[in-house]
This record gives sequence, C-alpha cells and structure tokens, in this order.
Amino acid sequence: MNRKLRTIACVVCLALIVPQVFAGGTGEATGADANPYGKLVKFSFFSASPNVPSDDNRTVQWLEEKFNVKITWEASPWGDYGNALATKLAGGDIPDWFQIQGGSRPALFDELIEDGVVLNYTDYLNEYPNLYRYVNEEHPEILVLWGEKNGDLYGIPGFFGFQRHAPIYRKDWFDKLGLGVPDTWDEYKESLKKVMEADPEGTKPYGVSVFTAYFFQNAIPAYTGHAENWYKKDGEWIYRAFDPGFKEWLAFWESMYDDGILDPEFNLLKISDVTSKFASGKIVSTFNHINTVNWNIFHDPLMANNPQAEMALMLPYPAGPAGRYWVRNDGFFMAEVMNGRSDEEVIRRMLAIFDWNHTKEGEMASTYGLEGIHYTIDAKGNVVRNLEETNKDANTPGGDQFIRRLGANPVVREQIEIPEIRANSEALAKYGVTNTVRIDIPLEDKDDWQDVNTRFNEANNEWFPKFFIGEASVSEDYDAYLNALRAAGYEKIRAYFDKYGYVLDLGSVK
Repeated sequence: MNRKLRTIACVVCLALIVPQVFAGGTGEATGADANPYGKLVKFSFFSASPNVPSDDNRTVQWLEEKFNVKITWEASPWGDYGNALATKLAGGDIPDWFQIQGGSRPALFDELIEDGVVLNYTDYLNEYPNLYRYVNEEHPEILVLWGEKNGDLYGIPGFFGFQRHAPIYRKDWFDKLGLGVPDTWDEYKESLKKVMEADPEGTKPYGVSVFTAYFFQNAIPAYTGHAENWYKKDGEWIYRAFDPGFKEWLAFWESMYDDGILDPEFNLLKISDVTSKFASGKIVSTFNHINTVNWNIFHDPLMANNPQAEMALMLPYPAGPAGRYWVRNDGFFMAEVMNGRSDEEVIRRMLAIFDWNHTKEGEMASTYGLEGIHYTIDAKGNVVRNLEETNKDANTPGGDQFIRRLGANPVVREQIEIPEIRANSEALAKYGVTNTVRIDIPLEDKDDWQDVNTRFNEANNEWFPKFFIGEASVSEDYDAYLNALRAAGYEKIRAYFDKYGYVLDLGSVK
C-alpha cells in the first residue's frame, strides 16, 4: 500500500499488534422505531482527558437519546495517553473510536491500516455532507497534512484555531513608564530592563521567568525564518543549531541571563511558581500557551493580589533579524480515528454523530451544552452561560460538555469570550509560521531512525539548556555543542532527510 507517514517522530512505540479487535456491538432495539437513527447501538470511545462524563451528565444523556446510542467512555490524562493507547492497541483492545495527536501518528499506525483496523474515511465522506465540507472545502489542508499518497484518509483532526504561546506582561507598569509594545526583541529586552530599574511597586522584579526554556523557542522564526527543527537552507537540509540565526537567538537569551533580566530560578520552577511570581510582582513578563485555562491562572491571581494591575499579551509579536514571525501550530489537534472492524451499524452511527458535530447545533452543544439549561441567547445574539448549571455536568469549572471530544469542530469558547485570546489567534494567522516539513521513514528503517534520533536528542538536550543558565557560553562553547550533535549522528539524520524528507505544499493554509 502506497502511503505516507505524517510524522518526523513517533508518538508512541508499540509492540507488534495482536490482530484481534474488541468492537462495541449492537444492542437490543428498544424503542428503535421511534428513533430516526434506528436501533440502539453501543460503542466505546477513548480520549486524552483527565476525566470522563458522569452518568447523570445531561448533555451526554441528551446526545445518547438523540442518536439512540450508549457510549462507554474511557480516558487517560494527556501525559499518559500515548502509553495507554499503545497498551490498548498492542493488546488488540481497539476502541470503536479513539484519538491520535494531531501532526503525529503512533509507531504502528501503518500496521493498523494494513490490518484494516483504522477506518478509511474516504469510503464514507460523500454520504456525510458536513464532514465532506469540513475536509474538502473548509480545510483542504487536512488532505495535505493527513492524507495518503493515494488519497485515502484515516484520521480527521479538529481545527482549534491558530494557537501558540505569547508573551504576557504587566501593561500597567509599561504604561506608567510610557513604554509602548516592543517592536523588536531587542526593544523587549530594553523595556524589561527599564521596568526593573524603575521597580514600580518596590518588588525588585526580574524581567522574565518561565517554567521551561521550551517557551523561548517560539521566537526562533524571528531569527531563522523557520518554525521547524529541520529545514532546507541554500538547498541543503540542516538542523536549526547549524543556522547562524539560531546561534544569534541563543546569544540573545544568554545575554538575558547574563544581564540579570532572566530569572535565574526559571529552570527549577513549576507553573504555579511562575503564576505566583507574576501575581506578586516578582516578574514583569512571562510566556505561556494562550488559552482560557492559562489566561485565567495568570490573570485571576494577579487581580486577587492587585485589582489595579493590568495584564496584556504582547501583540503584535516582536520582530527579529529575519522578520516578524512566531511559531504557530497548524490549527489542528487531536485527530479522530475509528475502528474499521467495528460493526457497520456502529460505524454509521459514530459517523452520524461526527457529521452532526460539524453543524451549528452540534457546534453549540459541544461548546456550551444545552440551550435553556447551560446557556441562553440574549437579545443581541450573544451567548450567556449559566455556570451554575454547567458545573453540575462538567467535571471542571466552566468546562465543556464532553461532546466536543466526539469529533467536534469546536467554536473555541475563549476566542469568543476573551478578546485578548481572539487577538492572539488573529496575530498568529498573520505572523505565524507553521511547520511544513515532513519525513516518510519506511518501516524497515524505523528502528534505526529512532535510535539515531534518540542519541541526537539526548546530546541536544544535554547541551541546549546550558546556554540559558550560565553553564556554557555561545562565544566559547558553541562549536563544542555542534560537535556533540555531529558525534550523535547529525550527518546520518541529514542523509535520511535527503532520501525521505520533503516540504509540504500548504498554500491552502491561511
């Protein structure tokens, strides 16, 4: 079968799969004549989430009654989902409906396809108009990112809007000193230095702190023009560390540490430590993934500690030597995968729910719950949420109603209700650089590919953090860093890219 692996690195490494499937079967036909979808069917759903809906969740009850289904919900927390899914797949305990991380595929996904475990959506799309429109008209880049060479499609990702990390800063302090939004990264550094020197509230703040150096990497495109770790430059594949722009970016953050602007404790902190420092005025700026949860965990403690404070996102993003760029995701996240060996009635019912979830009614139910219970629409057409009722059904305060996980194309709630997050998504649409590089490693080379990548990543992870914490100097130790990468298999990986790497045509991605 001629197909593509849409990944550079695998999500999980699985043992050889046992080609046995435990699919959800059909149930007894209770009141089937009254339901337009036919007799009751049962199916299992496995998702990456910290919780599952309770039996008395009203939105789920409404959904099950609407489609005459009974859903067995299973979930694993995000951090453990890959291993939990691997265990299921390796043991042949294949859920009827499950998810894989967007932009990536499990190690033996090809074998699932070969064994007929993974449903080929192209056999069904013409019969489900909303899914067809979503894939072929609204987001044709799905076929570029996820489709096989022969046009088959085995996973449909949900589009969550363009999201990525952004700098958060104390706007009230900037305003007090007459500082505007920094236009470049050098201006960002100088602005932080001025706030530190002025010390507006006597808290002796550092300029910036984060709980991992990972967040700094979103500024790399402003120095290299690329969002990828590997890319072509002057016609040759290179790893970013071999780009002079990357070295310049690393020197910038080294100077932030050397000049006392970067919190020296950042590499030892948890997210709660950073939010506490921001709320108490111990740092001027930080970075985080911009969504409702992360917005609130910074904003709410700050307001509780100082109601006069003002937090803002640094928009537009600061420019660097290569221009005004920022890493953004492709807009897609978890992809919906269905068990091709499930009963045909089960497959059809799951597809009906998936298709409905791309209608306006499905979109609203997935995002807000039930109208008249969890939300109402005011005279101006705005959604007014009833959080008291919502929290009776959602396992997290203000959380979703779980239907979103069943293949929803969600209206991301925070992009409606929090203007700053909507502005960040718009900035990413304008300035964001998405990953466009893929590599197809054939099955016979996968073990060797994983081995050399493991060694290379270990060498990189040993050296990379040193430049942020004063243990290595860009001016004195950078060549040693590159030599360590060479010794770990740099040229071998380049040879793989020469043979199997390519750049996607993402002209349809806005």
